[in-house]
Amino acid sequence: GLGDVYKRQPLAQATLDRFENVESGLYRKVVVAVDDGAGRSVTAVAYVAGGVLEPHLTGTWNPEAFRRDQLAEFMDRVFGRSCI
Repeated sequence: GLGDVYKRQPLAQATLDRFENVESGLYRKVVVAVDDGAGRSVTAVAYVAGGVLEPHLTGTWNPEAFRRDQLAEFMDRVFGRSCI
């Protein structure tokens, strides 16, 4: 799958919000419907690119090519050298 689904716990949600930099606009939370693996649809929160990242998202997404060719430059541009 593309991600993991966990039962929502308030402390875990706050920790994820900090990790994903929701307050700074790096990512934002959206409510989505996902399959729970047993064929049932459940509501979940997903983190998607926020206003800070959106200007950097262009073209067709190829995760492997991005990691190989662009990740280091992207991290430097968005976060600065201290993050690499």
